Amino acid sequence: MVNNENRDELLKWALAHLNPAEGYETNGLIPFNAQQFNEFSLAYHHDQMVSAGLWGFKDVNNNVVCEPKYLFEPIACGDTYIVCIGSGWKHTDDLPDGKIWSEIQKWGLVDKKQKTLIPFDYDELECINFEWVDDNNTKGDIFVGRKYLEDNSEFYMECEIINNKNEKLIENKYSDVDYRIEYNQLVVYKNRERFADSSTKGFAGVYDFNLNKEIIHPNKYRQIEIVDYNLFSVSDDVDNYYNATLINENDQIIGKENEWDSVSKRFESPKDYIYCGKTMDGKYYRFNIKNNKIVDLIEISSEDYLK
Repeated sequence: MVNNENRDELLKWALAHLNPAEGYETNGLIPFNAQQFNEFSLAYHHDQMVSAGLWGFKDVNNNVVCEPKYLFEPIACGDTYIVCIGSGWKHTDDLPDGKIWSEIQKWGLVDKKQKTLIPFDYDELECINFEWVDDNNTKGDIFVGRKYLEDNSEFYMECEIINNKNEKLIENKYSDVDYRIEYNQLVVYKNRERFADSSTKGFAGVYDFNLNKEIIHPNKYRQIEIVDYNLFSVSDDVDNYYNATLINENDQIIGKENEWDSVSKRFESPKDYIYCGKTMDGKYYRFNIKNNKIVDLIEISSEDYLK
């Protein structure tokens, strides 16, 4: 039985853990939350659960310019916002006591005047060519829209790649894609999510937006990381990138198979070396690639590798 002292402590804890009442100002707009509760009120997990509520917008003079109607805090992408609408947070008989959920949740993209740019057709919407503007805002104009499939025997999800004009760049070809476009190329997945474990059966590939086509088919490699334009670290190990092999866009092996623990492109000095990596035997190197071969290979210390 909860006594008054415990009840007061519980109430104090709940109030201290409420989801935010306001977001950060972008484009002269400040998101505000008219239905504050804490993330533990939700019946199910959601990646955005720490910002669940009922959100609208006000201007910098505190005037409401959009009445609260979004289920999660709007996500700013330049002068546009990823937002979610739905049936609303409420308790139903099939939920545990004290828990709430919105049975319908659909994501879309709006501009700062709340005009719909991408329709609310998606179960998830995410910007995949984002760039940081400052600590609170990003910009980007290419998005992945995910749809859950109830009657699909192969996989439960499919996705589309869309721009902020609602033009389909890739339509319902893949099950999922990676977090972001790198060097105008994107890792794509068939019959799997981008998250993987040892039970994952699907494969990874690469789509090139310069060529508007798939250059590595998702039927061979389990994991792919884009190191540079037309340079990829590939592996059959779905739990990590250990035992990785470097390949080019034609699936030609560069160096030795299963040689690398990790490889990355360098952006700092010394500028004579473009790449650095750690091999499976624990050694560290800087090197270049010329004519699909590793050249100028020098061993370095772990301290130099981390610089």
